[in-house]
Amino acid sequence: MKKLIILILLSAIPNLCFGEIITSLEGKDYKQKANIKSVEIAKIKSVPRQRVNFSGADFEIEISQMKAIDGGVEFLGRAWTPAGKQIGFGKDGSVEIERFRIYNPPVLVDDPNGLIIRGNVDINNKLVLRSLREDPIEAVKQSLTHTVKLVGWHGSEIIKGRVGNTTSTFYPAAGANEPVDGTPYRDVTAVPETWAAMRDGAGTHVLVLDVTFYIQMIKSALLYIQLTRNIVCIDATPIADTDTIDSVIASVWGFSKVDASSLLPTSDWYTSTPASTANLVAADYTQTGTVSQTGSPMTYAAFTVDAYNDYTFNATGRGNLSKTAISKFAWNNQNYDAANVEPPGSGVTYTLRGYSADQAGTANDVKFVVTHTAAASSFIPKITWW
Repeated sequence: MKKLIILILLSAIPNLCFGEIITSLEGKDYKQKANIKSVEIAKIKSVPRQRVNFSGADFEIEISQMKAIDGGVEFLGRAWTPAGKQIGFGKDGSVEIERFRIYNPPVLVDDPNGLIIRGNVDINNKLVLRSLREDPIEAVKQSLTHTVKLVGWHGSEIIKGRVGNTTSTFYPAAGANEPVDGTPYRDVTAVPETWAAMRDGAGTHVLVLDVTFYIQMIKSALLYIQLTRNIVCIDATPIADTDTIDSVIASVWGFSKVDASSLLPTSDWYTSTPASTANLVAADYTQTGTVSQTGSPMTYAAFTVDAYNDYTFNATGRGNLSKTAISKFAWNNQNYDAANVEPPGSGVTYTLRGYSADQAGTANDVKFVVTHTAAASSFIPKITWW
């Protein structure tokens, strides 16, 4: 009855949409949607120097030479601290003007008064509503500001006029589209089971359309009823195969966290091997790895709500970002699930939630920021002396 009431309430909520871009995406596939958004965003052309505060990042940014590329947008950007100190880019911070690319770019931003209302029933049978507005300029500014926080250099020796190449930002696709993201999980509410059975058993459900990810464990008395895992696929194939990957940072926007049992769950990134990179199935629950891609799991205390949580990949993680195929990663619990350590106590639970890609292009969707360097030319000129 509870679920039925929630579904009735959800069906009564108008899926209001007063954004021209969002309306034009209806009925299109992922690539078509990405290119439609890119063409519309490219009409911006440039953004004069202005201060933007987003997700703990506070910079003055400037955008020029905006253009649409296949699946995204490309532009040149500069940044300064609020005090006027210029931010450097590149491997050594000497780049003044960085070349940024955003694939499957966002066009929506949070707005309590926004007329685009999105709602869904989450994994816990609770109704979740979100108010948004279509604002491609603000969405790109927010995305760039957070990226500057991740890859910008403070106090570096900048070479005036030096142009970089390149910082690329990748967002997964919404829904059952490649590159997909979602949450396969095991739920045995009717017949609770041991930790070994819960951790190593087969998946029973999968969420592909939910707007959030879940790192969640629910224990009833001394037995377990639910454990979740999250798979995130990224299409980084636009990066030239000859480029060197200098850095990879995965960012998850914190939606909520609960740890009433003081279990202090940590979170980290791993590889995954889903059956498909265009959709997920319950069986993908057993297709996530246990080798850290960062070497530094994030503590429960460090996981922040209403801001991006940034995970910097180590050499292992950077090596698993493919430039020739869809990359497959997982965002999961580290200190219990990946480590195979049974959570202590009776009747305990924990939850970490972050936004997935399923708000169809918001400025705080899960994303990967990759800096890469083009290979030096191997051309050797032939000189003939006369």
